[in-house]
Formats: sequence, structure tokens, C-alpha cells
Amino acid sequence: MNVFTVPMKLLTAVVLDEVTDTVKKELLRLGVLDFIQVSRLAPEQAARLSVQKQQEEPGTYTNLRSRVETLFMQAGMPTPSSEKLNPDTMQPLEVGKAKALVDKVVGDLSTIREQQKQLSQSRIRVDELLRYVTEEKLQYLDIRIGQVGKGNDALIRSRLANQAFVLIQPATWKDFVLLTLKRDRQQVSPLVETLQWMENPDGGLQRVALPFLQAELEQQMENLGKANAEIKERITLRIKEDMESLETLWCDLRLHELLGEIAQNFSHTRNTTIFSGWVPQSESSALESVIRAAADGACVIEWTDAKYLPR
Repeated sequence: MNVFTVPMKLLTAVVLDEVTDTVKKELLRLGVLDFIQVSRLAPEQAARLSVQKQQEEPGTYTNLRSRVETLFMQAGMPTPSSEKLNPDTMQPLEVGKAKALVDKVVGDLSTIREQQKQLSQSRIRVDELLRYVTEEKLQYLDIRIGQVGKGNDALIRSRLANQAFVLIQPATWKDFVLLTLKRDRQQVSPLVETLQWMENPDGGLQRVALPFLQAELEQQMENLGKANAEIKERITLRIKEDMESLETLWCDLRLHELLGEIAQNFSHTRNTTIFSGWVPQSESSALESVIRAAADGACVIEWTDAKYLPR
């Protein structure tokens, strides 16, 4: 959530050094210079920061930055803004190491994601059973009430592990209550028969069992919700372990992208200046026109809405 009282946009502009003073004067004339961060990038810095540039495909930095931003999003963290770009603290970017960092985090998350996927599948099964039980749509359900001649409840659960089911034994009941979906009958019936299931002949017990089944399913839904929340927290914590490194990497990648854009048309042997800061959205178009005119087109300008960069 940002704290601006009027709609704002984040300016990121890269210009050649010889037009920097002209751009500054125009920003001063518009009354926004105090809100703009100005960073100068000398030729030797640009050269140091782009050691591997010629070895990388044009989209390498952008694709890697997008992966980093996805991790920020998964952790519920805002993407860094160009205000954090500081050429004086940037280091040469080793793409191999950068990819290794991102791959390591993503790899660790994949294991957690698999657990989350399994929970999601369980939730879908339980939710369907609960809906039919709550609405008493017995035409979609198989409710078996009885005992097994072979094995116990643990064996029943293991045999039905790949099915949507609920197995309970209400207090004071000698019988088990087994709930499954009627559409799964062909898969479930043979499994139950191998346990020598003995059905209670009292058909009226099925409706008596419904409140017990509903209570069990509601408890399972609550437990699954808690487990899912815990997994989300684990995902967030894992990403935060490397948050500082990921933020630094994002800044390195973003700076290299900007350098790449300016280098497409202008020599790296010339000084470069980065302007970055928040300005009222209502003034953004006029400000961009002023910068482009002052720089005589020798610039790269990007805008980001405040809603995409919580402050």
C-alpha cells in the first residue's frame, strides 16, 4: 500500500552525460528535481558492469529479472524500484552464478510446491464429499456401514489412499462408517471386498451417520486449510532467506538492462546519468517530453505506476 495522496508514477531515465545539465535545468524548472535521484555512471563503471554483456543473449537479463520478480510475488514482497539503482555499489554480473542462485531457490520451493499440490488435491476431494453430505445428495454417495473381517481401520485407509473417502467409527458404534463417491464404486468395491467387509443390514443407519460424516469432513477441511497456510509460510520464509541477495541481483539485472538499451544507440565510452524518482502522474507526459527534448532523443525512459511498487 502506497502513501501518496495523488496518483504517482516512478520515473527511470538514462541519458548521456553531455545533456545531463540540460535535463536537470528542465527538471528544476518544472519543480520536480528535488524528488529525483541522480546517479552518474562513468565509462569505466559501465565497462566494469558489462564485462559479460557481449556473451549474453539480449533477453537473458530480462528473463532472469522476471524470475526474480516472480519470487518476490510469491513471498508477498514488493519488487524493488529503480530508486535503489546505485551504480557506485553495483558489481560485475556473473550470469551463471545469478542463475544458480535463482535455480537453488526455485528448486527448494518445488519440493514445497509438490506438498501444496497434494494438499490441494485432498481439499478438492474433501470439499466435494462435504458438499454432497451437507446437501444430502445421497445419489452421489456410497455410505457403507459395517465391519471388516480382515485387517483394521489403518488397512482400510491404506487401501483407499488414492480415492476420495472418509472412514469414521462414531463413539458407542461397533461399526465403521465408510463414505465414498458412487462414481468410484468400481474401484472401491473390490478393495473393500478383499477386507471381507460385512455390511450392517439396517439401511436407516445411513442418514443417522450423516451428521457424524459432516463433522468429520468439516474438521478435515479446517486441518487442510491450516496445513496450506503453513506451506505458504514456508514458501515465504524460504524466499526471505535469500531476499537480500535477490534484491541485489534484481538491481544488477535492471541496471544492465538499462545500460544495454542505451548502448544499442550510444557508445559505452561516454558518461551516463540515471534519473529516478516519483512524480505526479498528471505531470508524467509533460516531463517525458521535456526530458526527450532536452536529451535530443539520447535517452531511455520508463514509467512504473505506484500500484505496482508498494511503499
